[in-house]
Amino acid sequence: MKNIKIFSAHHKAPIVYKDDCIIPIFVWKNGKNVWLDIIWDDTWDNISEKNSNYAELTAQYRVWKNYDLSDVDYVWFCHYRRYFSFWYRPSILLWIKTIFKNFKTLYERLCFILFYILWIWYMVPINQKVFPKISQNVQKYIEKSRYDIYLSRPTFWRSTFHHLHLKSDELRNVLRKVILDNFPEYDKAIKNIDKKRQYHPWNMYIMKKEIFNDYCNWLFTILFSFESEVDNKKLVPLLKEEPLFITERYMWYVWEILLNLYLEQQKIMWKTMSTKFSMTQFMN
Repeated sequence: MKNIKIFSAHHKAPIVYKDDCIIPIFVWKNGKNVWLDIIWDDTWDNISEKNSNYAELTAQYRVWKNYDLSDVDYVWFCHYRRYFSFWYRPSILLWIKTIFKNFKTLYERLCFILFYILWIWYMVPINQKVFPKISQNVQKYIEKSRYDIYLSRPTFWRSTFHHLHLKSDELRNVLRKVILDNFPEYDKAIKNIDKKRQYHPWNMYIMKKEIFNDYCNWLFTILFSFESEVDNKKLVPLLKEEPLFITERYMWYVWEILLNLYLEQQKIMWKTMSTKFSMTQFMN
């Protein structure tokens, strides 16, 4: 079986689940009078002080820089009480038969269904008996499919780059410049996603460890450069045109664009190499 680590960022103490597969990380420690026996994002090499803008990215940075992934095959990130609602379904018919097999199975399936509904509408987890099943079932799915990246279901926007939720073309141009200054090979990928109306939201994914490390190195190089440019050019007031929650967490929305840009570039590279790029939707 593949060794999968599910890293889940938390900023509230009551809703935390931990086992050998699910690794909770507590973020935004400032001002919190609480102690939990889990990883904190303000230890070792970290950017915890940026959490108000970077959100759960501070947890991802903490894992990338410090967590020993030597024996890990896949890295899975979720955040703020949200877990992917997923179970292994080899066929609809088999799933229906299994439901009515016995009461225990029926109870577990109903928990999954209820969990899925509540995650969509209220974004809170329920019965913790469900959580151990998540890691077991996703391992079965990965063993069967053997894809490199698993993503959330795509949604639509007028274009991926406009998903910044920022009205300023100047800010988007700064982001383009920062990307191309550091990674000029991304020119075609930027043009592609600038036209696309479909993108993968939530910044939640499963990636092979090697891809995760490459992605983090690429991502934080751009984010730190973009943040510096925004500060140096005094463009922060442009963010005030947006609702407060967007203004405070604008780097999170930049991250959402960059995740889709990175994936677009991977598809271009693999196509050039005449090799099939393995990518599929994760949340069913």
